[in-house]
Amino acid sequence: MATDPSLLLYPTAAENLGFEDFIPPFATATCTDIISGVNYASGSPGIRDETGQELFYPTSQEYTSDQSTGPLLKHYKQQLRTLNEHGARRTVVFGLGQRGCNSYVWPTWLCLCDSLVDSGNNNHLKNKGKVNYLPYGIDFPDGPTRRFNNGRTVPDVLGELMGFKSFIKSFPMAKGSQILEGVNYGSGYAGILDETGKHMYYNSSRHYTPKQYANVLVEEYARHLKTLYDFGARKLAIIGVAPIGTKGLIKSCCQVNDYGLCIPSKPPCLNRNWALFWDSFHPSEFLNLITGTISYNALRTIL
Repeated sequence: MATDPSLLLYPTAAENLGFEDFIPPFATATCTDIISGVNYASGSPGIRDETGQELFYPTSQEYTSDQSTGPLLKHYKQQLRTLNEHGARRTVVFGLGQRGCNSYVWPTWLCLCDSLVDSGNNNHLKNKGKVNYLPYGIDFPDGPTRRFNNGRTVPDVLGELMGFKSFIKSFPMAKGSQILEGVNYGSGYAGILDETGKHMYYNSSRHYTPKQYANVLVEEYARHLKTLYDFGARKLAIIGVAPIGTKGLIKSCCQVNDYGLCIPSKPPCLNRNWALFWDSFHPSEFLNLITGTISYNALRTIL
């Protein structure tokens, strides 16, 4: 281990240096092999002693990226010093490889929205926005799942396209390692202001003009985004505002009540696989499939 050939890890390097065979791994190296060199490389190793014992580490909860760099460099220098004390004189140090998530590795996915993505959170909240009854979920494998349409939502479609083995869990259902994949915090009738969701309708017109109210919402929304950034979020997909006040133009597939939600147990339209809207507010699974596919193709170009 005192010469540089014995520290080179790549088989092509050994060939270029004139070795007849690849440098053997430590587990199979015999006495004569050790004279030529030994490969001590191990999957998932690292600078810290505990590296390799776990696939995921809570380091982000202990240090920021800048804070962790200093201790790692200090520990790495100590390890190189130890090699020198044991006789190593020529050491090849490879640069730091790519860190973080590659384009094919998806980070933890958090869904923050209203009933367009709600997958069950509302059933655990004290509000009137609950749809755990037919015909909602009529085309979903598990039946009514508190989703505000007949089948999958856009996050459901995106998750399938991104290779997730199951749909992102709703907040009350996510446990243990499932949280590492993502959590769906979507809640029907949720909004930007704190009081949103406590009522179905608001008397905001008594306090603001439409332009004034828009400014209030934009300012509050900007604060929410900054809070997410401060907590570590770096890649945010922000969906544009849907048409507001656009009545009579949306043709729902189900028969709706005064609140625009499906009337329980009433049969929906026969062509629901081609319908764009399910009730007075929410897209059908058919439209979510289109939206999710377009969104996924766009995300692949930037992530």
